[in-house]
This record gives sequence, C-alpha cells and structure tokens, in this order.
Amino acid sequence: MITQTLAEITHRFLNDHANMEKLEQSAARRAQTIPNIQPALHEFIQGYSTFAQMSAVLTMPQNGWYIGENNSGYFNISLWKFAKNYIGNNNETSEQFRTLLQDLNVRTLGQKIEQCYTFLLQEKNRLQDTGLRVHSTISPISSAFIMSQFAHWLDPQGELLISTQYVRKSTVTLVRGNLLPNHTELKPRGSDFIIRTSAQYDAFLSLFDAVRDAAPQITSLLPLPYWREYFIWWAMDHRKELIISR
Repeated sequence: MITQTLAEITHRFLNDHANMEKLEQSAARRAQTIPNIQPALHEFIQGYSTFAQMSAVLTMPQNGWYIGENNSGYFNISLWKFAKNYIGNNNETSEQFRTLLQDLNVRTLGQKIEQCYTFLLQEKNRLQDTGLRVHSTISPISSAFIMSQFAHWLDPQGELLISTQYVRKSTVTLVRGNLLPNHTELKPRGSDFIIRTSAQYDAFLSLFDAVRDAAPQITSLLPLPYWREYFIWWAMDHRKELIISR
C-alpha cells in the first residue's frame, strides 16, 4: 500500500476509466426514469392522485434504479409501510406527506429533512400507541434518505447527496479511516451519521468539500447529484489499498 494525499486519491478515482464508464451508464439509467416519475409526483403533490397511485409508479421495475444500488429495497419497503400502516383510511397523514413534498428542491431539502424527521417520529409514536410493532414503522432516521430521494426526482439537476443508509455508513467508514477529514460538529453515532436537522445535512454535504477542492473538475466530469455518492462507491471498493497522508 502506498501513502497518498486526498488529491492523489481523487485523481486516481477520476482516472479509473473503466469505473467512470460504468458510472456514466448508471447516471444514464437514472436519467431515463425521471420523465416517468416526475408526472406522478406532481399529480400527487397537486392533489390529483393518491399516495397509492404515486407509489405504484415509483415501484415499477423500470423506475427502480435506487433499489439495486446499495439500497436493498429499503425505499420500496418504506413506501409499502407508509401506504399500509400510516395512511390506511387516514387522509390527514396523506395530506401531511403531500405538504412535505410541496416546494421540495435542493434549496429546501435540509428544512424538509427536519420536518420529515419530526413527522415520522410523531407518527411512529402514534402508531406504537395503537399497538403497532416497531418493525412495522418507518424509522425517523430514514427522513434524510426519503426526502433526498424525492428532492432528486423533483429537482434532478440540483446538487445534493441521496443520503441512503449505505451512503451514511460508508461515509463514517471513510471518516474513521482518515480518507475524509471531518472538521464539522456532526459526529458519527455508532456506525451511522444521524441527520435530523438542516444544519446536520449541510454539515454532511460539507464532508466532501475536501474531495471537490482536491479535484474541482469532479463536478463537471460527473453529474452534480451523484459525484459524492459515486466517489463513496469507489473509495469503499478500494479503501484497503488507500492510506491517506497528512
């Protein structure tokens, strides 16, 4: 193993041409789903369709790129839980979720994560009071993933980080392995970064500033919504070969 600077590691990532080709294909597959998904989201947000109708479009196999890429189907499971256990005949819960999606974009994402966390926590407590088991509820910690996924669909060119559990836990691994510096107040809790507030989401994004500073071209060579995620994938695959120098 060779001691490397973060700049050298980032340039190695960008010069892995076989991997970059795969990432371009991944981005293209994602882009192809946007025209199918966006109309369903807007119809729900505007009150022209139900949560179940929107969910049916999101879970179509041709639209489910987010399932197979280190996410283990969690998003679809959450949609199913929400439709079955949260909404049911409770129109108020559906309207609350509709409100969360209104005006959601990369600029409002942190605020929406915060609102979604509070919403999921309140709903979890309400449902557990009715006797529903905890495994049938959606963890409030999922708010960062859920809102960032919807934000990407609604604002597909905006710069964000789809904050899946894999992304969050992998970032913990990279920080603890000294591959990413952490000069923020956001610290890991166990093996995860818990993102509950707008400030915490901003801090999470900023963990990758050093990568962008080391190779500014990364934001032009890779799509703005994905460059952090794609760097995480590559770094996790190669982390045993990488030793950062200070």
